[in-house]
Amino acid sequence: MEYALTTMVIATIVFLFMRIRDQDKTIKDLTNRLTSRNAGEYAMYNNHQKPAEPLETRSPMSWHDDPNVLEVDDK
Repeated sequence: MEYALTTMVIATIVFLFMRIRDQDKTIKDLTNRLTSRNAGEYAMYNNHQKPAEPLETRSPMSWHDDPNVLEVDDK
């Protein structure tokens, strides 16, 4: 009985710790968005962002090609 109660108390503490940590992370992100003057300053706060992937460019193969690929004019 005591082991079950101890396990439940520890599980509750861990669950509450994880929820509070996630809420603090959200509050910090929203505060950084609110206090930054522009997008560049906000990007400085978020130095953990992944670098942008390069866009794929190629000539279209038909009149209706993949809309996600940028078109390149053949000149």
